[in-house]
Amino acid sequence: MIIFCNPKLCVYNSCKVSTKKKLCSKHSNCKINFIPYYIDSDPFWIENKLINFQYLFRNKLQINKNKLIIKNMCNLGNKNDPITQERIITGKYLNFDINQIYPIFVRKKMFIYKLESLLQILLYDNIEIFTQTLINQNDITNIQKICKKLNISLEKDIFTSDEKNHILKVDTLQKFDILGTYFPIKLYDNIIIQNKIKIYFELKLMWSAFCQDNMINEKDIYNKKINWCNKLDSSNIDSNLIGIINILINDNLDYNLKKMISYVVIGAFAYVDAEVKKIYKDYDFI
Repeated sequence: MIIFCNPKLCVYNSCKVSTKKKLCSKHSNCKINFIPYYIDSDPFWIENKLINFQYLFRNKLQINKNKLIIKNMCNLGNKNDPITQERIITGKYLNFDINQIYPIFVRKKMFIYKLESLLQILLYDNIEIFTQTLINQNDITNIQKICKKLNISLEKDIFTSDEKNHILKVDTLQKFDILGTYFPIKLYDNIIIQNKIKIYFELKLMWSAFCQDNMINEKDIYNKKINWCNKLDSSNIDSNLIGIINILINDNLDYNLKKMISYVVIGAFAYVDAEVKKIYKDYDFI
């Protein structure tokens, strides 16, 4: 007969005297009619515990990250991955393996990304897309560790032309939100190509007038002369228009100057496009 026993107590019948040996001094010469079985010496139990410990230790970063995602779903700031535009969450359900998703927290708000997208951002500029703030070093280290463990990597030539333009567009239009002037990506995407070309040249004229009226020298504030493209078509208008806006609303400029320039940009859009004008009808530049 095998009986489970406490390794810290005497195994003789109902004796509960503490001892480091199998039997206490009182029962040291007694015989027992069973085989004592110590759970903490069960090799299978120990092996299972060891495996569980190793799993928790090796995956601690991943487990903690997943707990954070689940715990902060009520503070979620986005549902789509900003790079691929894939739906990450629908209702209360994740559309991807939670291990493949990473949360970035900015001002107590959680923004979720596919790990592949975060690797692209780390290769690009380390800027969190929704808030235009730098991703902190601790997150960068964790992202790299998790990606290495999951064998997630990017080829050197990871960005297609369309992907580069999309990232730049998101980064650029987010600057309006930071300045409080707001220009949603959907609004920009709904503008037809012909109007974007007109907006580009209207912006060029308005920018020239703005510089003259305010005695601004481009070289003084940008350290270079802005080059405007004269030949635009459907293949290059987006990259050129977004590129010019990104230069004009430079992160190194004074906040008030950037805000004034953002009005100039929106003014060019509103002058050409009727839908934009409806949204910004109360602005003074209209």
